Amino acid sequence: MDLGDIAKGVKNAAPKLEDVAKDAMAWVTQADKRTKAHETYLSRIKDLRNEISDAFFVEDASGGDFEKLRGIYRSDLSKMAKNLELPKTLKTSISEEAHYLDQAGSPYEANFDMHTILSDYHNRIAKLPPNEKKQFDTLVDLYKGGPFPVGGSLDFASGALTHLRKLDPTQQDTFLKMLPDWEQSLDDLEVAARLL
Repeated sequence: MDLGDIAKGVKNAAPKLEDVAKDAMAWVTQADKRTKAHETYLSRIKDLRNEISDAFFVEDASGGDFEKLRGIYRSDLSKMAKNLELPKTLKTSISEEAHYLDQAGSPYEANFDMHTILSDYHNRIAKLPPNEKKQFDTLVDLYKGGPFPVGGSLDFASGALTHLRKLDPTQQDTFLKMLPDWEQSLDDLEVAARLL
């Protein structure tokens, strides 16, 4: 190969590399915006929880305050969930918990801790590139359950993602297709995905 061929190859590759760089910068910007928004919602919710504690866990708590603070919590929780672009099962779980919050007759029956699972989810996906976030969300949705399905699904997805990273794209597809019916360890599934 002579220098002319090399120069031509570099010239042809340059626009593609520029596109890759633009995509990478767009992802960093999007991830940064998502993180800043999440931190804003989380900060507001932490302040709100202090108000909830001050307003309700005293003898003269009023029902009007409960309605108002519950509405604010519910609104910020919804914004946090939308910002994170949740996987289907996590979105369903949060929706169900929010429904129970709406039905609560008093602060003692209400769950004001739903934001913690969203914060846990955020911490796990915050630095993942788009393809890995998509895989993580798929793994969350493929989780078969257990005593703590929401937290368990995040632990499961984090563990399974380490196996996916070791595989090429075709092997990753095989891994994900076999996962729902797989009964053995994820280590064994990784080996099987390589061999098939």
